[in-house]
Amino acid sequence: MTLPPEVSTQAVGVLTGTPVPPEPVQQPVDRPQPAPAADARTRVKSSVKRAVKPVYDRVAPRLFAVVVRRAEQLERELAAANARLDALEGRTAAGAPDRVNLALLVEQVRANSINQTLLKAEFADVLRRFDELGMAIAPATGIDGAAVRLAEQREQISSLDRRLRVLDSRVNAQAAAVQARTDDAQAPAAPAPAATGAEPVPGFDYVGFERRFRGAPDEVLRIQRERYVPLLAGHGPVVDIGCGRGELLTALAEAGTDGVGVEPEPGMAAEARARGLTIAETDAVAFLRDAEPGSLGAIFSAHVVEHVELDYLLEFIHLAVSRLRPGGLFVAETPNPASLIVLGNSYILDPTHVRPLHPSLLAFLCENAGFRDVRLNFYSPAEGYHLPTVDPELGEVAAAVSTGFGRLNDVLFGAQEYTVVATRGPA
Repeated sequence: MTLPPEVSTQAVGVLTGTPVPPEPVQQPVDRPQPAPAADARTRVKSSVKRAVKPVYDRVAPRLFAVVVRRAEQLERELAAANARLDALEGRTAAGAPDRVNLALLVEQVRANSINQTLLKAEFADVLRRFDELGMAIAPATGIDGAAVRLAEQREQISSLDRRLRVLDSRVNAQAAAVQARTDDAQAPAAPAPAATGAEPVPGFDYVGFERRFRGAPDEVLRIQRERYVPLLAGHGPVVDIGCGRGELLTALAEAGTDGVGVEPEPGMAAEARARGLTIAETDAVAFLRDAEPGSLGAIFSAHVVEHVELDYLLEFIHLAVSRLRPGGLFVAETPNPASLIVLGNSYILDPTHVRPLHPSLLAFLCENAGFRDVRLNFYSPAEGYHLPTVDPELGEVAAAVSTGFGRLNDVLFGAQEYTVVATRGPA
């Protein structure tokens, strides 16, 4: 850019900031002085503005934007630096107690580790002692079977106590018989007790055996309550053959049905009497022989008929028909030998069983004795052994396989118990 010659010197002075004195104006002596000219600085500024303005208008916005962006960037960097500084100061303040107490914390961790090691050792010693105790109580199973074995020991003690009472009564009876024979040498000897076909085997703890292999008494009673209280309620008096301690009779009494128990074992009979029940300490046939015809509402037995000989069983069933009133019920529960798992497992396990009674056989015996409306109810299938069935919708082969598996399940793993329910007809 080129400035007019007349303002070049003043313009340089303005741009550089150096004042330049104005050049003297020659005035004629003999003429009057003209009006003063416009101020040179003002003219220079105006000229410079006119010359620079186009350039300034183009460059100034860009320079201003660059400056603003740089200022904003610096502001952001400053804020980030302040934030990092604050965070660093916070961490330092938070970590100060840790640094101060670091040694103490290390000692505490070491002490806790030592304490845990000692506790583990003590706990291991307790477990070892428990294992030794379990093996001493139940050598075959250890602590897992100790509770069951202790319950069995309790039952064995109770059984021994009952046997002692039986022996004591027999000794007293024998002493009385000897005294009677001494008093009267001609007196006939006392008759031997009638055979029941289910007398206890000397030396065999049947109570403990039943406790272990048949199930807990409470569970057996719960099942009998569910199955038979609704069936027998309203058919009093109910005779419970082999009533044991009389739990079922107690449940029937709670339902408003009278009953009498028949229990040849003296200890159990005494416990049943202690419940306030009427108990006949004899066997089933002897009791029914003495009962009045048509005087009973129901005769019940659970796991009794498989323990007697056939002739005893026949007499028992025929007497039951005559002693029940019309509409009376004969109910007998027994293992189901039609399910082969019963024959190969629970039935042969009990040495006091005489013979298995097939459901059809027991139903035939009841019908032949004169009962009508003989029904069979089956319980407790061995579902844990069942073979899986196949969806018959997959085709004919799948349907045949499913049918075959179902039959195998019935034969091999069917109901483990059944009940015959026979009703006496009208007189």
